[in-house]
Amino acid sequence: MRVPIITDEAAQQGGWHGIALSQAFAHRGYEAVFVELQDCLIDLSSDLPSISIPQFESLPPFAFIRGIAAGTLQQVITRLNILHMLKMQGTYIYNDAKAIERTVDKGMTSFLLKQHGIPTPATWVCESRQQAHAIIQTQLQ
Repeated sequence: MRVPIITDEAAQQGGWHGIALSQAFAHRGYEAVFVELQDCLIDLSSDLPSISIPQFESLPPFAFIRGIAAGTLQQVITRLNILHMLKMQGTYIYNDAKAIERTVDKGMTSFLLKQHGIPTPATWVCESRQQAHAIIQTQLQ
């Protein structure tokens, strides 16, 4: 059985992490295929929506997400939507879109940890230079 490893480094076989994953899958009888989300296709032209993954005739039973390429907000949203849609189509996603959305950003990760009573370092998240400066000044006192 073939398993897609979705990465932002398909040409480099996912870097050393991807190579290690590929070897681990091979040890268990799976062939790893490196794919980048920007090469997938969302097809909404017929009554039934579908997702196409390069090098796969049909959707695999599962996919392993190693990395998502940087891009514009719209590109990143589309890539995460592909993961959401694959899950909705029955593909089990390891490191699914919801997990990525919650953990890729230190602010959200820290918020969720704090919300569940897990100690985290003091953290502030803002876009305003003035707010950041005021926080720094307060913390230096």
